[in-house]
Amino acid sequence: TDLDEGVAMVRDSVDFFVQRGKRVFLDAEHFFDGYRHNPEFARRVLAGAEEAGAEALVLCDTNGGTLPDEVERIVSEVFAGTDAQIGIHCHNDAGCAVANSLAAVRAGATQVQGCVNGYGERAGNAALDAKSLAGDKGAEIVVAGSMVYHQLLDHFHLKGFRYSPLGLRDGILAQMAADYDRTTRSGRQIESERWESILKAVDHYHIDRKHALDVRDSAMFLFSALKSVHRLPPEYREWLSAAAMLYEVGDYVNRNGHHRHTHYILSNSEILGYTPQQRRLIATIARYLGKSRPMSDDGPVKALDATDRADVQKAILLLRLARALNLGRSRAVQRVRVGLRSSDVKLTLVPRRRMGVDLEQWAVEKDCGYFREVFGRELSTAVS
Repeated sequence: TDLDEGVAMVRDSVDFFVQRGKRVFLDAEHFFDGYRHNPEFARRVLAGAEEAGAEALVLCDTNGGTLPDEVERIVSEVFAGTDAQIGIHCHNDAGCAVANSLAAVRAGATQVQGCVNGYGERAGNAALDAKSLAGDKGAEIVVAGSMVYHQLLDHFHLKGFRYSPLGLRDGILAQMAADYDRTTRSGRQIESERWESILKAVDHYHIDRKHALDVRDSAMFLFSALKSVHRLPPEYREWLSAAAMLYEVGDYVNRNGHHRHTHYILSNSEILGYTPQQRRLIATIARYLGKSRPMSDDGPVKALDATDRADVQKAILLLRLARALNLGRSRAVQRVRVGLRSSDVKLTLVPRRRMGVDLEQWAVEKDCGYFREVFGRELSTAVS
């Protein structure tokens, strides 16, 4: 059977029932997968059914893997090319059946197929009963619920919303609010949970907390003082802070290859408050503090989003400098003065009384060439 015969079979089947006085709704199973593969043929199938008298064309996400943005786009394209009623039939394999149905309605669908209390094929279909959306059972609605709120905020250009802390999966909504604005109560709570989780990891992996805090302080200072040089997004301050605290976790496994161990532990540990993507960023920043430098074909770098790879390089270098300023673990460097010019950066190390900073100065100067590669400026040092 070829594609033309397939269209003819649909047309003839619809016509058979219409001629006998039946109302015909075409359920186009696997429609979204088929549309992605061959949109022209998918439209021909629908057109054939409409010409034969189908009253409604029901678009089915049979595998349950399509996301709301794509559902809305495809339904909009179909709606623009037909006079028939459009329906939507979503499966819940990815937890998005409700959100997908709402997206389809916004794009023009006027018939929604669904179920109640979680019934339907495999993971169920779109839940039509309000109780299933508001009740405690059904973890599958968490993603769908968050997508609904995302779509509402985007569609109506809302700056925010109020929600009850006793329902609607407040954890996900609080995380969304915290990522948008850290000054909110949710933002402060997430920040506190992250810091407590980091300190627990420091203790669990027997990291020298005093040294970790010293490196973190230096990293935060450099992030602020060199802001005009690195131009990193503000959120990188937090990723750099976490990496500074945790870059020695690999020693817990073995001193040999400890940088690789650090990356593995941080990428795969459940550090509260961080998404998997954020943990990968932190792990990669903490990974390259030895002799090796990040290369584009390295596994840790390739695992990052392309938009983050250049920024991670900059954060790695800031952490390398912060570690260098504390290499002796003796707090020999009391403070650092930063001099900025158009083509060069100068770090002046101010030692504590009766202490030398030769080791720290040597460690910083080792990365002068790397600094030039990443920032396009010369780095020099001095001792006051």
